[in-house]
Amino acid sequence: MKSTLIVLLAFVAIASCKSPEEYMKHMKASFEKCKSEIGNLPDLSMFKPGKLGPIPQEVKCMLNCVMEEMGFVKKDTVDVDKFVEMTAGKMDVDAETMEKMKEMVKECAAIADPDRCARGSDIFHCLKSAAEKSGLKCDGQ
Repeated sequence: MKSTLIVLLAFVAIASCKSPEEYMKHMKASFEKCKSEIGNLPDLSMFKPGKLGPIPQEVKCMLNCVMEEMGFVKKDTVDVDKFVEMTAGKMDVDAETMEKMKEMVKECAAIADPDRCARGSDIFHCLKSAAEKSGLKCDGQ
């Protein structure tokens, strides 16, 4: 479970914790690919929903890599259309939640940073903040 924790944290802000198995398999495969590319990661058990603290550089890189692998980040920014397509097809959310998520993604879509790792962290924090403002919550937060 530790191996998927950071990926889950990245998507807590957008998924409201209702993810079918197929979506989770895609996330886990993306995580494993990125983990092999990035290498040495800190103990991920220290990251708990709602209590992040400072994010190490390797974890920032992992966040961005997973978002790229999932297709959510493309051409140095959030791909709103890909996010909506993936979310609508893979996640069990109602229409109201889907609209909230679309607005959150649009709010964060303009984030661009030449430092891929910083971008991943910035996007994550933007999505988390937008989720909190929208009232989307996940168990454990």
